[in-house]
Amino acid sequence: MPWLTPEELRKALDEAGIRHRVVAVSACYSGGWIEPLANENTLVMTAADATHTSYGCGRLSELTFFGRAMFNEELRKTRSFETAFAAAVPLIKQREIEAGKEDGFSNPQISVGEKIRPVLDQLAQRLDAASK
Repeated sequence: MPWLTPEELRKALDEAGIRHRVVAVSACYSGGWIEPLANENTLVMTAADATHTSYGCGRLSELTFFGRAMFNEELRKTRSFETAFAAAVPLIKQREIEAGKEDGFSNPQISVGEKIRPVLDQLAQRLDAASK
């Protein structure tokens, strides 16, 4: 399978007319995807910064440490990506310490564009209303 660059992904999203975007990149060194994808209408989360590996991946892993903490645990408690991300980071750090990750904390990253925040807030309100 050919590699996908963040620039190629941004171009594909632009060409598809997808304006409001939530992008999660769960990969080693994925922090390098923040800048090319970030804009005022985008929330971008990465499992690591640009200089560190993430952890918990492998053929026997259903989810990475980032994926498990973010999507399987914290987003079950809130409809806010920012709140879930803030709660997931210390969980990821503790799991990396316990697993003996030797190359330093993965340091997950997030960028939230100012115009995506109210869109996500409105979505959360609609979901909350629908679940009552």
